Amino acid sequence: MTFPAIPFSTTLTAVINHMLARQAWAREQLMPYAERNVRVHCLGMTFMLRVQPNGYFAAADQAGTQPDVTLTLSSDLWPAFAREGKAAAMRHIKIEGDAEFAQALAQLAEHLRWEPEEDLAQLLGDARATRVMALARSAGNGIRSASRNLRDAIVDYLLDENPQLVRHARLDEFNAELANVRDSLARMEKRIEQLERAR
Repeated sequence: MTFPAIPFSTTLTAVINHMLARQAWAREQLMPYAERNVRVHCLGMTFMLRVQPNGYFAAADQAGTQPDVTLTLSSDLWPAFAREGKAAAMRHIKIEGDAEFAQALAQLAEHLRWEPEEDLAQLLGDARATRVMALARSAGNGIRSASRNLRDAIVDYLLDENPQLVRHARLDEFNAELANVRDSLARMEKRIEQLERAR
């Protein structure tokens, strides 16, 4: 049995609307911008969303539709989010267009969040959902810790065991030593010139 392919814009709209369903303040913030369009560039794809009168989004036809705001999500957004969280990811979103609408969307992007524990609780119950999320957080922390340890081990290897790189402190020391040698050489050259003139 095959299932029809679901366009990415439809999936994204469903995800955003799922988050909006739990955040009444966010829907109220969007309602004044009903019928306005947002063009989103993400992962090499472009799609259009339209704000509905009830504060939700709907996928919009791109042909002949002018965006009021354009959001461009850099490919660096996802790695930044994985490493440092939402605040770091926000630096990789470029927002252009109607200033007031853009500001409302920026606030949504910054404060709207998915609560996976609440969704899991509906499927598994509160206690199991809490345990699953605790395991997921522990696994995520373990992966981040392992990634940091691997990075540090590679850097230490390239700096100390098989020097391919130089630490900043060592480079500064080398530059200071080189400057001292240059000064000594310059003094020696002057001394030699003085001795030759004295002959």
